[in-house]
Amino acid sequence: MTDTNPVTRPADADRGSPSLEDRLRGAVWGQFIGDAACLGSHWIYNLAELRRTFPEGIKGFEAPGQGHYHQGKVPGDQTHYGDAALLLLESVAGLTRFDPVDFGSRFVERLSSPEYTGYIDSASRGTLEAYQVFCEEHPGRHFSFQSGADDDQLATASRLVPVVLVHFCDAGLFDVVAAATRVCQNNPRAIAYMRCHALILRELFSGRDIHSALHRVEEFVDQSSGFGKEILRKIRGAFQVKHLRVTDATLQFGQSCPLICSFPAAVHTAVKYPDRFSRAVLAAAAAGGDSAGRASMIGAWLGAYLGQQGIPLVWRRRLNAGSRIEKCLNRLLTDEFIQRAQACADENKTDTGTLTTAVAPQLSAPPPPKPISAAILDNRIGRPEQAGSPEDLNSVGLRAAVRILKLQEGFEQVTPVESRPDLKRCPFQLFGFRDRLPYIIAVKTAANRFVRPADGLVDRLLALARRIDGLNAACMQIKMDRGTYRIFYKETFKFLAADMKPVENWLRQRLEDSG
Repeated sequence: MTDTNPVTRPADADRGSPSLEDRLRGAVWGQFIGDAACLGSHWIYNLAELRRTFPEGIKGFEAPGQGHYHQGKVPGDQTHYGDAALLLLESVAGLTRFDPVDFGSRFVERLSSPEYTGYIDSASRGTLEAYQVFCEEHPGRHFSFQSGADDDQLATASRLVPVVLVHFCDAGLFDVVAAATRVCQNNPRAIAYMRCHALILRELFSGRDIHSALHRVEEFVDQSSGFGKEILRKIRGAFQVKHLRVTDATLQFGQSCPLICSFPAAVHTAVKYPDRFSRAVLAAAAAGGDSAGRASMIGAWLGAYLGQQGIPLVWRRRLNAGSRIEKCLNRLLTDEFIQRAQACADENKTDTGTLTTAVAPQLSAPPPPKPISAAILDNRIGRPEQAGSPEDLNSVGLRAAVRILKLQEGFEQVTPVESRPDLKRCPFQLFGFRDRLPYIIAVKTAANRFVRPADGLVDRLLALARRIDGLNAACMQIKMDRGTYRIFYKETFKFLAADMKPVENWLRQRLEDSG
């Protein structure tokens, strides 16, 4: 059995340039199709056994055999990965955001039900046990669903797409991804790899191709320590063996579930067949092992690049949960959401800066710009020539900031700082609460650019946040001519700091010259 047998592949759709909506739909469909296509061939590690079981080659959507992990499921069903992915998609669609408690509650209810006959893997089993122990030891209290199993395999990788879809424009994307991972995988390696997975999707949503997206992601990875260095090595290793067949490369990386094996194997398959969705998925299936987990990632990446139109229609129609998936997508992808997401994607694609300062083991990036909702726009936002004096510009920006925080950033209440002589040097203009946590917010407004706050202002904001227990800091920048804003929360403040390396190098050179 090879991964190039033409008999096993339906023809891929001819692809034009997909729209953002098509990419978003493609990523979701691709994730579910990659999983379901490997149902019958999943977790068969012995390639000789694969050949005996499927003598005519793997064509996708095979029925599980007697004694198989997924015995009882039928072609078009999801594996246990896809079962959990459906729960997450419906949770995100119901709230139009990710909430760990909502998803975790759905997850526990479904997998604890005697009606559920799907396979329960180690991540799921550990999460159910943690939930049960908590409920027994703390009766009446609510579980946070942030204490999942210590697991570094493919549970979250096979279902993450809806979380990235609704949050890829948010400054807190990587915190949301970490929270989504911790539901079933409270493991630092899993969190780091899932942040990388999210970055790849974000770059693809912004219109980059597979190769460009992966090379762009390399720029974000911390190269000095922790899992960032490991992930960078795995991505580069996948490119280095691009000439190998998928089966040979997968055997080299490892067919098994841990991300240290499965992630580079998935990257290799995606770069080997970036324009052939079905060929890539079937090649992953033919390589054996945890093919469904790998194919979920591969399908998501290629779906995000090729768009829904790049996935064979006959494959989409094979999914037994297709109507549930389509219903959720229609709920999420409203005209208003697409408009906001398009502005974010356009800004991200034109940003060519290199960022390699992420703190290990996290992967991080500056927050992307977001469009200001039409419901918020002052009649002078987007028309800076009518804003008048700088004082008027700032007052317009401040009014807009209050509404942005409430309507777009999820703040429950926002209050301007009082105009008093003793508060003249106050480094922030607004005070508010988000998810019941207190925030101080500095606002910088300009006509046609994002104004970088003075280093001293950032230092004072962070100093206050450190001195007052539980206090959080944020900095909002508003660009009036584009009607866009971006907001830095405390964890992304490092991207506001001035780069002192050139100054340091200049000083060192002067000292050497004078010595």
